[in-house]
Amino acid sequence: MNVPTVSRPLLTRTLHLVLAVTALLCLSLTGPAGAATPLTELVTDPHQSLSEQEQDQLVQKLTDLRQTLPSHPHILIVLPGHVDDIDQYANETFHASGIGQKGQDNGLLIVLDIPDNQARIEVGYGFEGDLTDLQTFNILHAAQPDLKAGHYAAALNGMLDSIADILRKSETQVHEEQATSDTDFNINGFDLALGVGGMVLFALGSGFTVRAQRRAAQGLPLSIFDRFLISIPWDVILSLLINILSAASRNNANSSGGDKKKNSYKSGGGDSGGGGAKDSW
Repeated sequence: MNVPTVSRPLLTRTLHLVLAVTALLCLSLTGPAGAATPLTELVTDPHQSLSEQEQDQLVQKLTDLRQTLPSHPHILIVLPGHVDDIDQYANETFHASGIGQKGQDNGLLIVLDIPDNQARIEVGYGFEGDLTDLQTFNILHAAQPDLKAGHYAAALNGMLDSIADILRKSETQVHEEQATSDTDFNINGFDLALGVGGMVLFALGSGFTVRAQRRAAQGLPLSIFDRFLISIPWDVILSLLINILSAASRNNANSSGGDKKKNSYKSGGGDSGGGGAKDSW
């Protein structure tokens, strides 16, 4: 019985095809080489160079600055470890993360490369007139004593204080309606159902109450239900419903899932043109 044989050229072509398909699959799974990873936290510290308490304090300061400064800056901090080119890393990470509001470009990124003793502040387009390259260099230079001593949290806090002072003195402001749109005022399904249901009951109850009051004014006999409706302080109930809906909206906007998401960041579509400065210690 003759066994069919496969020619060597056919085997070679088949092997090449398999290798090509495998390479394409690997590329599709890993993404393009050198692609920056978007930041999803206000403070990203994968190597735990900061203590948990220090990180929490920085997150709180970043949140406070965003809420209280007129320009509502989106400031992120990353301690990535070693990077080959800190300028390229900062710019690509800024773009990938979309730091700042789209159209306002009010984002800032502080990169601390501790293994190579270098730092950079990347400035969004919207702040380039307020935070010049010289000013950002001076901020980094002023942090050298703390950086050399290994007091990284103190250095970062000092940078944030200097940035805040400059932004407070600037004339950059985000329009109120644009700043408001930056916050997600969403009401979840349960709160919405509770509010709508309460308003429907209020409308029905107040309607029946008006009817009962008219019967009383006409001297007609009132049922126990009529007397009950008349005794209800509907104005107080309406005020209570409005407060419940307002509180639910604020809670969803400010907490959005509780303390576990306090350090989270969602891209706002901001952009940077490479402004800022770097320094070493």
